[in-house]
Amino acid sequence: FSLLEALTITPARCAQILNLNAKLNPIGRFMDKLMHGLAGIYGRLLVPTLKVRYLVIAGAIAIFVVTLPMLKQLGAAWEMVPAQDQSRFMIQLRTPVGSSIDNTDTRARLVEDFLEGRPEVNRFYMSIGGFGGGEVDSAATFVTLVPPRQRELSQKQFIDVCRRELNKIPGVQAFPFDPSTNLPGTGGRGVSQVGFYIQGQDWRKLTELSKEFMDRLNASGLAVDVDSDYRLGAPEVRIRPDRQKASDLGISMEAIGRTVDALVGGLRIVKFKDQGRRYDVRVRLLAEQRLRPEDVETLYVRSRTGEMLHLGDVVHVAVEPALLSITRENRSRAINLYCNPSPGHSSTEVVTEAQRIADEVLPGGYSLVLAGASKSSKETIQSLWFAMGLGIVIAYMILAAQFNSFIHPITVLIALPFSLTGAVLALSWSGYTLNMFSMIGIVLLMGIVKKNSILLVDFTNQRREEGLSVTDAIVSASPTRLRPILMTTISTIAGSIPAAMSLDLSWLGIDAAGGMELRAPMAVAVIGGLLLSTLLTLFVVPAVYAMFEDVKGLFGLGRKPATGGKQESPAVPTEGKA
Repeated sequence: FSLLEALTITPARCAQILNLNAKLNPIGRFMDKLMHGLAGIYGRLLVPTLKVRYLVIAGAIAIFVVTLPMLKQLGAAWEMVPAQDQSRFMIQLRTPVGSSIDNTDTRARLVEDFLEGRPEVNRFYMSIGGFGGGEVDSAATFVTLVPPRQRELSQKQFIDVCRRELNKIPGVQAFPFDPSTNLPGTGGRGVSQVGFYIQGQDWRKLTELSKEFMDRLNASGLAVDVDSDYRLGAPEVRIRPDRQKASDLGISMEAIGRTVDALVGGLRIVKFKDQGRRYDVRVRLLAEQRLRPEDVETLYVRSRTGEMLHLGDVVHVAVEPALLSITRENRSRAINLYCNPSPGHSSTEVVTEAQRIADEVLPGGYSLVLAGASKSSKETIQSLWFAMGLGIVIAYMILAAQFNSFIHPITVLIALPFSLTGAVLALSWSGYTLNMFSMIGIVLLMGIVKKNSILLVDFTNQRREEGLSVTDAIVSASPTRLRPILMTTISTIAGSIPAAMSLDLSWLGIDAAGGMELRAPMAVAVIGGLLLSTLLTLFVVPAVYAMFEDVKGLFGLGRKPATGGKQESPAVPTEGKA
């Protein structure tokens, strides 16, 4: 739509509004003088710059190379979404396995007492028993805070306070979670930013490895709320038949199972009716005969020959804790692990540390696999870099067709690395991270910078077609194109400043309180990238243009002057109008 507007409505507006013979107002005269002065200064600086073009290019490359370690550091701290102060979060509570709902309720009331005594809390809602049903040893509370201006602690700071204080309550494990750090559809457990699983074949070995892994991850200081889905439930009686001995005695597995089911669980033998209602009649051992595991061994089972034998002769009875759940991933046994980054660290740092620990702890046949939000985050950053690279390739192809040259598109795109340099410096100095929204800002930034380069290269080509030499064309065209470049840069930076400073614009009737943490990294990336890239573009792009013409001249590929072309002075334009 903007292209359609530029080709149709904008020319009509210009014809209606612009009047070249009209007198300018004081502001217009001031801006004309300012632009004329800047163009003059720029033109005078450009002439010596072109004489040392190779030194200028080398210096620009050095600046880019110096910032590469900072880019690597930002990439190591990549996070999907920065934390936002939405004045709401949730806490998952867990009591010891086998706790009754009354015990869970008692512990939950202690948590409620803590929340009621905090001035930051506006209201909260407690749910006991879990939303899936049957989980009477767990609870969840949804906390709403007062507006940020009415409290001293930020949401992130208050979550850390809850984590520290609630875990001091005896018999309670608390897992606070900020929902703003997870995007819908990223998978994983709802209270964790980082998720992965350890898989292998031996279940006992798997539990030992997962425990050691969790201990070392806790000790690293990079993660909090480290947890897994491996939980032992209430004890259960396990009956393991001795198949060889049972076969020798002529007892089938079916007979053993039928006997235990009939005498312990009960066997329906008949139905009877009473006043129009039908009842099942079941036969099983008396309650006092099935209280202990040893009672199972006193049962009799019939062999194939009809002989009654003690069940204890062919089975082993043991009381062992039951698993609440069994997980399999890719046809292998697995244990899911969850955690959150500790304050001051990102999920990417946690994942990197987890992979390092896995390399040291896990033997052959066992592996650590990213899952949930961690997997989605890794795929997202890879997709963003791929999309950015693909966009540059497509832009090169389109520019090559428009300029009818394979060289000039490189001249245009040479400014893109410097825009990335500016964005990296701005994000590092401001303390923001590289995340999905700052990456969107970088993509937007590259589009603006590329347009500025196109203005310089295209107008320089036009001047050369008029018969000017390379240096004369550059010195003539570049100051003339300074005004539109500065207009684009200054207007974009001015529009990004409120978002970058997280300014409260509610007094203008603009509700900008929510999502400031998302917009700020994007705006900072745009501002930093434009400031540095515009400065470098004005000098580096002309230098690169001249360098490529030098290379073409060595091979006899330089542009021949137009026959009868008018030779103009390379002096800076005397008019400040673009």
